[in-house]
Amino acid sequence: MKYLLTLFLTALFFALTYSGSPAEFLPADLLLIGVLIVLVTAFEYILTRLFSRHPLLEQTLLAGFITVNILYLNLILNEAFIFLPRYGQALALLVSVFIIKTLLDMMDHSRVTAKALPLLLAIATAGFMMAEVEPRASIVVDKSDQNVAENVRLVHFTHKPNVYFVGFDALIPKPLLTKSLGLETSSYHEVLGANFRRLKNFFADRVPTRQSLNSLLALDISYYDKTLENGTAANFFAGLNPSPLFDIFKHNGYETTTFFRSRYFGQLKGPYVDHYEYIDEGFNLVGGACEFIKPWGLRAFTFLGYCYFVKSKAYARLLSYFSVLLEIQDEADVLVTLMRDALDKDVPQLFVAYLFSPGHTDLQYNQKSRQDREEYREYFQESSKITAAYIKQLISFIQEEDPTAILFVFGDHGPFMSRGSKVEDDSTFFVQDRYGIYGGIFPKDRCEDTFSSHNNENFITLAQAARLIIRCLTDGTDALAAPEDYHLDISAPSVSKKYEDYLYE
Repeated sequence: MKYLLTLFLTALFFALTYSGSPAEFLPADLLLIGVLIVLVTAFEYILTRLFSRHPLLEQTLLAGFITVNILYLNLILNEAFIFLPRYGQALALLVSVFIIKTLLDMMDHSRVTAKALPLLLAIATAGFMMAEVEPRASIVVDKSDQNVAENVRLVHFTHKPNVYFVGFDALIPKPLLTKSLGLETSSYHEVLGANFRRLKNFFADRVPTRQSLNSLLALDISYYDKTLENGTAANFFAGLNPSPLFDIFKHNGYETTTFFRSRYFGQLKGPYVDHYEYIDEGFNLVGGACEFIKPWGLRAFTFLGYCYFVKSKAYARLLSYFSVLLEIQDEADVLVTLMRDALDKDVPQLFVAYLFSPGHTDLQYNQKSRQDREEYREYFQESSKITAAYIKQLISFIQEEDPTAILFVFGDHGPFMSRGSKVEDDSTFFVQDRYGIYGGIFPKDRCEDTFSSHNNENFITLAQAARLIIRCLTDGTDALAAPEDYHLDISAPSVSKKYEDYLYE
């Protein structure tokens, strides 16, 4: 029964992790991590049985193993644990060992406890897992019952080119690249500088990624903040709830598509987007549970070493040998293929896509650590080459196949080098690091008059840029009936919420 306790207590903490972000796990992740949990806990139990003649040592060793499992299946991904001081983390792990050892002792002294405890853990684990597997049809809201954004108007377009909103993870402008990373330029900045008209002092409205993309679709940030209260703010990208941006384009006859390489934005497609696209995962291990785990440090062993394997050179070689069999697809290739296929349709197209490149800092990143800064700097320089290649693909597609289109490239948020710090510590660094992003239009002359008229403003946000593109398509009509008070969602009372106070150029 002690093995069952080891197995189900370990599985329970994985289930807690999974229930927090189910869309980040591919089918292969769940299968292989599940197998790994069974094998690892079996090995740990057999190893502790070698000390059966010393019950105290056996119990303590098993409790220690279970605590390590909990650490690498849950706590190492939990920011509340990550940002504890070292002594706090050590104390939490020691308390865990003590509690688990107490449970093992209780099982030794009570048959009822020995049978009931593993059963209760198994039921709890199944409950957390099944709650996410079961489709949540209740999330889908009938549009007739949905409160519309009162400040958003269904304006009429006089021009209807295809429009592509393509977001990149942690895409930042040169001024912040120099300020944060000490770099004068990068591979993707060279491509952007030569081809795009950049928007100065450009900021995200809300962060991190889900909030950024969904607030873009909300268009009216006051409306988005209201949807946070009723629990629908995360549902726009997958089309589970109606969004003002899509409503405006659909009102003008557009077909709407969203794309990311996984179901990170939602398990199910809703009725308020025509196409919710992601790469058919199958048994592909790219873009899954280890998506945001960097291949260095102790955190590389997340999920009992599973992420270390997925990020290893050996696995990369394995993928190269079996890429055809596994049908592994590059996310930019898939996006361009979707855009190309849509050209054959008789209606104009709106795409809102997100590519995970160049990538932000790891959750355990510490700005005070020189090693962490240097590792991220090196990672960023390598990743920027991939980002540059992706942007070149998009440029080539527009130039060669859809020359009348509008391509808007933007960052979802900054690199998050301020992890672990408070906004009160250095509000300028905190805000610019998280909200300061790149935004640019291709071709450079597209909607030039509209964006030039905004140049007298101090800053521009992602939602404002979307409004300006709509104004361009309507020859001057704003989608908002009344002006919007754009401000940061910062709760610290002593810190300014005005973007104007955080300009970086």
